[in-house]
Parts: sequence; structure tokens; C-alpha cells
Amino acid sequence: MHNEAAGRFDVVVVGAGFTGLRAATSLAAAGVDVVVLEARDRVGGKVEARPDELGAMVDTGGQFVCDDMPHVLQLVREQGKHLVEVADPRPGLAFFGDHPTDDPADLDRRFEAGWETWEQLAAIPPADLTPGESTDDWLAARIDDDVTLRAARAATGSMMCMPIGRIPVANMAHEASRTPLTVHELQYIVAETMHQVAVDLAATLPRRVRLRHEIERIEHRADGVVVIAATPGGAVAVEAS
Repeated sequence: MHNEAAGRFDVVVVGAGFTGLRAATSLAAAGVDVVVLEARDRVGGKVEARPDELGAMVDTGGQFVCDDMPHVLQLVREQGKHLVEVADPRPGLAFFGDHPTDDPADLDRRFEAGWETWEQLAAIPPADLTPGESTDDWLAARIDDDVTLRAARAATGSMMCMPIGRIPVANMAHEASRTPLTVHELQYIVAETMHQVAVDLAATLPRRVRLRHEIERIEHRADGVVVIAATPGGAVAVEAS
């Protein structure tokens, strides 16, 4: 049974990642009555933070920003947060947790070889790629050297903050062509954590984000939509015109 107290709004935004939060804050600023529904028990989507052994909050999800992300950088600066330049932006160091090679010059060569493969991918029309092939399989079929393959996997995996075995290579090619890189993506971290940027963005909304609302379906009606969500207290119906 639906909870009729769930409410009716002008717009319902599904998902409290950065895209959903930014859409909601823009709508709210324009005077639109908007509510955000999020399946998790936190906002932020792919960004999250947890306390380390000393109690300081550290990012455990997506955390890096660069000069190719002007909108994200603008948001960080608007909130008064501080960017910390990464000492060595090479994903081969940041994502392996160790050196794939002890020779710094060799590491540079491997790193550049990995990025060359990424640039090749960006030049291929997604329609020319094998449907269903993963990015990981695509890289493995083109790079014979294991160390270089590790560097390429780290370089491309860092783009999406998720295992590249789960990403179709056609999707990765589209992303590569849509957002060309002019600097290394691992350029900065946010001292106060990237997740705190999302938390503070959510806090500016007139209505609190509704957490633990897992969307089951969306019903389209003549006068709008009804979003059915499962919550710890049962199913709720949130309407939007």
C-alpha cells in the first residue's frame, strides 16, 4: 500500500549524485518545488567518505578533479573548499598502491603507452566497436606487455571510478570523444573531501533529500508522473506534475 503522505511536487529528481543534486539546486533556484529521491543512505553517488584511523574524513570513492572540469571546480570554489595538487598525477602510482616498476623512466614510458591507447580509443566511432565487448577486454587484446596493460587499465579505470570490466568499450569510446582531456585527470583532490562537496550541495536544497528511497517504477499519467519507491517504512508514491 502506498503512503499517501509522500507528497506532490513540481519535479521529482531520481538520484542524489552530483548530476541529480545540481539539477535539483538549479530547479529550486528557479522557484520550482523539487524533491530528490536517493536509494542509498547517503548523497553523493560515486563519491563517498569515511573516517580513517585518526578520525579524519577521507574520500573512499571518486575524489580527483582537474582543470578539464570547470563546473566541478567552480562548485568547489563557491563552497570555499581547498584544492590540493596531487604530487604525482600518474594513475600508475595512485591506483596500483605500489610501483608497477622501480624505474621512474620506465614508469613514464608505460604510463604514456597506456594513454596512447586511450587516445586511439577516443578516435574510434562507438558504432565501429564490438557490441558487448568490455573496455578491459579491448585493452587486453591490444597490449601484450603486462606492466603497460596495468598502467592502461589504471589510466582508463580512473576516468569512471569503477572496474572497466563492467564498462562496454563503446560507452568508453563515447566518453573519451565527448570529454577530451587536456591535463591529467588526477590533478587535484579536495582537502575537505569531494563527498563533503555533495553533502553541502544537498544542504542548500529547500527540501531535504529523501534517502533510502529505492525506485521501483515510474507511472506516467495525464497530469504528471507517480514515482513508486520502496522505503524501510514501506512503499511510497511521490507525485510530480
